Amino acid sequence: MGIFGRGRPSKYRPFTHSGKEPPNAPGVYRIRSSEGKVVYVGETVNLRKRMQEHIRITGNLRPGESFEFKEASPESTSASRREVERRKIARFHPERNHSAGGEGRNAK
Repeated sequence: MGIFGRGRPSKYRPFTHSGKEPPNAPGVYRIRSSEGKVVYVGETVNLRKRMQEHIRITGNLRPGESFEFKEASPESTSASRREVERRKIARFHPERNHSAGGEGRNAK
């Protein structure tokens, strides 16, 4: 089994408090616009804290948007999560990502 469990990502809408709230756990996440487009992809050691940073600090998570996430196993490494992040960035080409994933490497 990989670093993630089976199934689709969980979805949370922080401005309406609907869906499954992200845990204080490592994982990979994406921000989806109200139109349904993936606009940001990332990996983190703490999904809940990172979601809050996207709301309060970066402004990447805006009203009407959702925070979708897959919790990683505690045995996952940052490198293994970054690899998943890189694949998702290559797949979705999110407009708010300024790196190709992992440690701030330039995307363009």
